[in-house]
Amino acid sequence: MQGQKAPRYPLDMSEDEAIRHYLEMVNRIPPLTDREVRELARTVQRAGDTDDLAPVDEVAAADAELIAARKRLIEGNLQTVAAIADDYRNQVPLSLDLLQAGNDGLARVVNVFDGQRSAEFQDRAAAAIRDAVTAALSGRA
Repeated sequence: MQGQKAPRYPLDMSEDEAIRHYLEMVNRIPPLTDREVRELARTVQRAGDTDDLAPVDEVAAADAELIAARKRLIEGNLQTVAAIADDYRNQVPLSLDLLQAGNDGLARVVNVFDGQRSAEFQDRAAAAIRDAVTAALSGRA
């Protein structure tokens, strides 16, 4: 949701309303294509290869690229988080806690993603999201 202001929600919004707004926002973000994942993987790898002794502006540019690539990897997979959390609706109703657990699992994968094996990224992300949601359900999160 680059360049958009974060929506403001009333403090007295019910959890169901907050979930509905969250899902509406997430559904506006286009999911990543395989090509985009490969391009983002190259960006992550290139930014990670920047020499720490390089000029400060070069390192800062690489850091900014890395942050933008990771942000897009997260945003492009939020629909996956929602879908996986929703898979457990027969056990518990969809909740903000489950969505947050899934988001945390996704963020962990993105933060350790080094740009290698971009083809495996989506599978790893889905597995980490599922593990985080399952842990939240069992009270281990």
